[in-house]
Amino acid sequence: MAKTIYALINKKSNKVFIGMAGDDVSVVMDKAIGSMAAGECSNKAMQGDWDKYGPESFVRRIVEVVDDGAAESAMKGHIESSAADKAAFGYNIPDATKEMTKPKAKTKAKAKSKSKSKSKKKK
Repeated sequence: MAKTIYALINKKSNKVFIGMAGDDVSVVMDKAIGSMAAGECSNKAMQGDWDKYGPESFVRRIVEVVDDGAAESAMKGHIESSAADKAAFGYNIPDATKEMTKPKAKTKAKAKSKSKSKSKKKK
């Protein structure tokens, strides 16, 4: 089965979102546009630019159609080549809140286990 790599491009900010669809790419892109129009897009940067620049600033593009097995690496390549994973150029940015809280939780857990180990060794 083929997968379609697509782009939602903001003509005003020159930022891009790279996505992938399995079945009907038009439906997937329509849902993304619809969520922004409703103010419910989970991608806050893209929603903010929609609110700031309006719907006329976003265009849709089919980037590539690839075999299912090559889809993930093709999408990753398009994200990297367009710098869509950099805030200045795109919308494929990891959720900063999740990225910031996960390491802190692990660090605290490691610190606790290290202090327990040290106290056991002292006894």
